[in-house]
Amino acid sequence: MKKYFFSVILLFVLISTSLAQWQRIQTLPSWTYFGGCIDALGDNFAVFTKTSGQLLITSDAGQTWTTKNLPFADLVVDISLVSNNIFFIATYEIGGTVGNFYKTTDGGNTWTSILSSSGLTGCGNYIRMFSETKGIAMGDGPFVSVSPYVLSIKALFLKTTNGEDWQQNNSAEVGFSGDSWRRIDFVDENNGYFYRSGISPELLLKTTDGGITWTNTNFRENGRGWMVKFYSKDYGFVYDYDYVNRINLIDRTTNGGVDWQTMNIAGMGRINDIEYVHSKPAYVWLGASTILYFSADSGKTWTQKIVSDGTERFEDIVFPTKKTGWALTTTGLYYTNNNGGVATNVTQEKNLPSSFQLFQNYPNPFNPETIIRFQVSELSFVTLKVYDMLGREVALLVNEFRQPGIHNSTFNINNYSLPSGTYFYRLTAGDYSSTQKMVLLK
Repeated sequence: MKKYFFSVILLFVLISTSLAQWQRIQTLPSWTYFGGCIDALGDNFAVFTKTSGQLLITSDAGQTWTTKNLPFADLVVDISLVSNNIFFIATYEIGGTVGNFYKTTDGGNTWTSILSSSGLTGCGNYIRMFSETKGIAMGDGPFVSVSPYVLSIKALFLKTTNGEDWQQNNSAEVGFSGDSWRRIDFVDENNGYFYRSGISPELLLKTTDGGITWTNTNFRENGRGWMVKFYSKDYGFVYDYDYVNRINLIDRTTNGGVDWQTMNIAGMGRINDIEYVHSKPAYVWLGASTILYFSADSGKTWTQKIVSDGTERFEDIVFPTKKTGWALTTTGLYYTNNNGGVATNVTQEKNLPSSFQLFQNYPNPFNPETIIRFQVSELSFVTLKVYDMLGREVALLVNEFRQPGIHNSTFNINNYSLPSGTYFYRLTAGDYSSTQKMVLLK
């Protein structure tokens, strides 16, 4: 009987653990906080900065940790993992004026320098590897003077296509980051965004050649971008502060910065990180000053998932898989193995569509309502718009990510003031676009 009772208790504990949303890691030694960054691979492996000159590594989802003492006293600003043995880091010398970039191939035991030059960069801010051979790094320009603190507006960008040789470019006067890795984000070795400081006006810039050339986007005026995070070259968020109206905002684009949707997030406080769930871009986590938020609809609405006691600040979030995530704070670390309790079934459905398609609406002609049916073969940001005979947009029916499958959208003219006539509806999903004609008869 005692054995049976113990088995039930053990089962209850295991179930409770597996169903937990975010678990605070309790196995970490105490540490002095100097800023933090974290990266992870798979369900169990993660590396984060503990303090200047140290990394902490786990290979069992935070049950045990190994401390690696770096052979230099730099502060690690950013880290990118390629495998359990290959890491890349961006650093700066504490009390110095040099930004550095390093690589290890043996899990942090030994390091080789990618770049260390006071004439090129005063601070290593950002590094991101997209494979073992392709990556991007960024550092603010060299110091013009230490007192007063002045940086060159010629930021340094590094690009590699073989993992060993790094192309250097810091000839363009594009400003500096001014806030570690938060104002820059690349989605591959060519396409990235950078919110520049140090040059008036401050702008959100875009590159398609790995930082060699930059162009301005249509990001709104009167703001300052504090956080830039993109899921793809077209879809991303910018957290900024409106100095005119004195409010916090999140701006979202789905077409590479051409158009923006602005969402008021007053009351959230300063945002330190935005992270998309792996392969589920409509699922977005947001780390604010003392609260971790979640959105299941591409940032339209947000719910609070972790509310701290006010003594810690969420700093860096990473989701290496659909269900596994890590959230680093100023006083600790959180882990989830089910997307914070909001994970959906990630098993592949059978008989999914193999192509995109837009079907003829039914009924047609119609009054007052018709159904527009379309199919999506892969996760895509989908727009479905209705136009009149002059090509003017009269209705926006869909403007969000859609999972693979067959979808229906209802168009009801009671929501619009439209006369009888011929109308067109257009579906756009990634590179796919199709248009159909329908007739409204009153």
